[in-house]
Amino acid sequence: MFSGMVIGSLGWDSSHNIPPALELSIEEARKALEIANYRSCVVMCRRGLEALLKFAFPRLLGREPIDARGRGLMLNALIQEFRKANPEKIPAHLLHIGDALRVLGNVPGAHAAEIENYRFSRFDAEFAIGTLGYFVDQYFSKIDTDVGQYYTLTIDLSAPVNESDQA
Repeated sequence: MFSGMVIGSLGWDSSHNIPPALELSIEEARKALEIANYRSCVVMCRRGLEALLKFAFPRLLGREPIDARGRGLMLNALIQEFRKANPEKIPAHLLHIGDALRVLGNVPGAHAAEIENYRFSRFDAEFAIGTLGYFVDQYFSKIDTDVGQYYTLTIDLSAPVNESDQA
C-alpha cells in the first residue's frame, strides 16, 4: 500500500549530491521495517527528514541551520524556520506532513519519555516511511530540482531482500 509513496526515495546514487545522512536513514528505515523493528523505522524516518531539512536550509534559505548561539537547529526549529520563510520555500502543506512525522517519531521514539502500553505498529512504520518518501519526492522533484538527476525505483516492501540485490 505504501510502496507507491516510497518510490523515489531509494533510487539515487551518491554522485547526485543527495545527502548521505538522508540516504543512510532511508536505507536503515527500510531494513528496520523488513524485520518488524517498527520503532527504529519510525525514528530513522524522522532522522531522514531532519537530514533533508538541514541539507535544504542553506540551499533554500541561504544560511546555515544554526541558532543565535551557534547551535545546530533541531527538527522542530528547522520546520518553524521554513514556515517563517517569506516567500515560501517549502509549501505549508508539506511542512505539516513533515511535522506529523516529527510528532510520530518524538515519543516514544526519538526521546526517552515513554507512553504506557504504547507500541509502534507496522502501520506507524509504513506511515513514517511513506511520509518521508513523499516529502523527499516532492522536495527533489518540485522544490530543489537543481540537485542532480532524479529517477524513481518501485519497491515491493513485502518481498524478501537478497544480499546479492544490495550490492
